[in-house]
Amino acid sequence: MTKRNVKDPEERKQELINIASRLFEKYGYEKVSVRDILAEVNGAPECFLLLFQIKRRYFLGVYGNIL
Repeated sequence: MTKRNVKDPEERKQELINIASRLFEKYGYEKVSVRDILAEVNGAPECFLLLFQIKRRYFLGVYGNIL
């Protein structure tokens, strides 16, 4: 089993936003899953849900400043 990398919540949140941004640009919002994002950092679904609750809110976190 792969060991999870524990980081400060704000650091992890920014890391996930950066990864999501890259994946959304490459594949489009509809084709990117939470699992795709978490696979990049070996993250647990609970981590993602605690930070963002839902994928849409995550998307808005990535692109909210541009809209």
